[in-house]
Amino acid sequence: MQITSPGVTFGNVGQGFTVTGGNAIGVYVDEDAVNAVFRKNISIGGNVDIGDGTGFAFNGLEFSDRPCPSCAAMATVSFSHNQSTGNGTAFSVVDNVFAGRVTFTDNVANGGGTGFLVASGTQSIAGTVAGTGNVSLTNNLAIHGGYGFSLAQTGPIVGNSAMANSQAGFLVIPGAVFQGNSAIGNAGPGLIVQDSGSVFDNDNTDPDDQIQKFDHNNFYGNDRNRPALLIHEPNGGGDPGLIPGPGAHCGVLNVGKVAPQQADPSTGVVPPPPVISQSATNNFWGSPKGPSATGPGDAAGGPCDQHGGVTIAMPFATVDFPITTAP
Repeated sequence: MQITSPGVTFGNVGQGFTVTGGNAIGVYVDEDAVNAVFRKNISIGGNVDIGDGTGFAFNGLEFSDRPCPSCAAMATVSFSHNQSTGNGTAFSVVDNVFAGRVTFTDNVANGGGTGFLVASGTQSIAGTVAGTGNVSLTNNLAIHGGYGFSLAQTGPIVGNSAMANSQAGFLVIPGAVFQGNSAIGNAGPGLIVQDSGSVFDNDNTDPDDQIQKFDHNNFYGNDRNRPALLIHEPNGGGDPGLIPGPGAHCGVLNVGKVAPQQADPSTGVVPPPPVISQSATNNFWGSPKGPSATGPGDAAGGPCDQHGGVTIAMPFATVDFPITTAP
């Protein structure tokens, strides 16, 4: 199912459709297909997609060096109460230069590869990115996949849960808000924080490199069986990436900026990565005693801080926070 026109409602709670059959994409909202700008809202709700390459996807208008003056339409594309089962990617966004909003609310990704994938796409002629601050995720669940959530500089990430995923619960390039989320029982880290938005984002310590509001989250039972991980900046298939090594019970694995550093042209010396501190106070780490590399709780700091990343976890919450995602 490909949707290229604005104003469409496809399904609703209790009145959705089931899509199966080994499609490349099950339900595809594509603003760029006819080079049109969405000026009316689109709603995708209450549907089920099973066994496709990607279950539900949105592709924003692609970058042009001659942008049209009327492209700043503020439509909202919403995905709510959908279920994606056994797909290569459950829910996907390539934002490009879409000027409206994309919202994910109360969706479930079960099995398959990545649960929720949000990528910047092409946003400038030079390859630099502005992020995906127009994309928000609220009360979604990713379970039994690879990465639960892989999110590049999105808007608010609130009330989501990643459970029993084989790679990591969340992989986040910092945006504004990460609150009320739960990462529980993932084989790898509960949350990987990676600060490079592009291959050019390698040496500064801009305040936007940190999650601005990071609290009231639950981390426990993570990183007990970490697989081999290779962490790149999002468009960095050609860079060497970072291998973070074996598991260390990391609730948060903070790897700083993984985009490769450039040598000083006068000396030829490659500088160390910048030190970037991330406040992670008032989170629950699985134990009333706070983060720990042993016992029932998850860890923060120590071997969970690498490549210039620094996580500040104290003070911490001594009891867990409510989990709001649908079962």
